[in-house]
Amino acid sequence: MSKDREVPVALTVAGFDGSAGAGVLADCRTFERLGVYGIAAPTALTVQRPGKFLSLNPVNERQLADQLALYGASYPIAAIKIGMMGAIEIVQCVAEWLQSWDMDGEVPIVIDPVARATAGDEPLAGHTVYRALADQLFPRAALITPNLSEAIAMSELCGCAVSTGVAGISSVAAQQELAEALADTIGVPILVKGGHMEARGGEICDVLRSPGGAGQVYRAERLEVPDLHGTGCTLSAAIAAYLARGYEIKEAVHHARQDLLRWMQEHHRWREPAAVDALNATSR
Repeated sequence: MSKDREVPVALTVAGFDGSAGAGVLADCRTFERLGVYGIAAPTALTVQRPGKFLSLNPVNERQLADQLALYGASYPIAAIKIGMMGAIEIVQCVAEWLQSWDMDGEVPIVIDPVARATAGDEPLAGHTVYRALADQLFPRAALITPNLSEAIAMSELCGCAVSTGVAGISSVAAQQELAEALADTIGVPILVKGGHMEARGGEICDVLRSPGGAGQVYRAERLEVPDLHGTGCTLSAAIAAYLARGYEIKEAVHHARQDLLRWMQEHHRWREPAAVDALNATSR
């Protein structure tokens, strides 16, 4: 029997990782865990698993356009998470759909500007793709969630001035300055994640900044866990899920971070036939 309560719907537009550690599978699992119905439009097929990345192949942009148009006409989408694009044609396809979609501007969009796979140095977005993201998608976002290296790449692309220089981001103060510069330059809220800032030692700080507004620092103890695959994907998906449920950005970020930390702490572990660790987004 169906329920009278209408469940919020969130759309993820990102790569397909068959290991479910990242990409649309991880996003939809996160949506469902947080009480949101997840739908997905894959942008690329990847061959990877935690700790190993082999290849990436963008999907046909015509098929992606058809899928986005079908979803937009069929579901009451309450939030969108945009992840790895993989090709400039994919960025253009998504931007054109958002431009034509009646709800553009009313539905919050969370962008995880993925530049590289967690495993290794495989680039997932070259300079031209990042340029297209900056020009066509960043201005539409309700929130952009770069890690430190992605934020530095964004600042170089956007010409943001940071007093320490982008190579000198090794303190929370410098992280705050970077977030402020990005938010003011791009004109949308920015969450600069600090998980890769080794100089912070036992503490992880994420910095949220709105254009011309006050910032907020979220602090947590650094967990003694393996280098888990897909944490950025999962965090941005969790934020999108909370936004779909009506939370404000600061609340959504707070709750999403708490969830992610718990899922990291209670991660899955397999040792045969290969050593693999994965987030446990089914943990309560």
